[in-house]
Amino acid sequence: MEGKNRNIKKKKKIVLINNEKLKLALGSSVHPFRNFEEIRYKNKGSVPLALLFLLLFYIAEMLNQTASGFLFSTSDPRTYNTFYTILSTIGLVTLWSVANWLIASLNSGKGKFSQVFIVSCYCMIPLTIFKFVRVVLSHILSLAGLDIM
Repeated sequence: MEGKNRNIKKKKKIVLINNEKLKLALGSSVHPFRNFEEIRYKNKGSVPLALLFLLLFYIAEMLNQTASGFLFSTSDPRTYNTFYTILSTIGLVTLWSVANWLIASLNSGKGKFSQVFIVSCYCMIPLTIFKFVRVVLSHILSLAGLDIM
C-alpha cells in the first residue's frame, strides 16, 4: 500500500519556460560550465537572444545614468550623451568578443565569434537585472540607510 502512495505523491514537474534557448540563457548564471558547453558543442545558443540581452543591458545602463534617484545618481541627466553609453556597453562587449575570438583563433580555432558573443551576452544577465533593480530601489531607499557601503 505504501508503494502506491509514493507513486501517487510524486510531484508534477512544473515548467515555467518552454523555450529551450531562453531556459539555457537564464540558467547560465546558475550552471555556467554546463550551459556554455551546450552552446559550444551542441550549438544551442541564440544570436538574436544575445542581441536582445545586449539591448536590455544598454537600456539598463541608460536608465541607471538618467533615471536613478538623485541621491544615487553619479551623472547629470541634462548633460547625458548616449554615444558614450553605446560605447561603454555595446562597444565594450563587441571589443571583448572580438578580442576573445582572436585569442581563440590563435588556439587552433577552437571558438567561433558567435559562440563567444553569445556567452558574453549571457554572462551580463545578472548585471542587467541588478541595474534595473538599482534604478527602482534608488527611488525607494534613502542614502542614510546604506551606511554599510
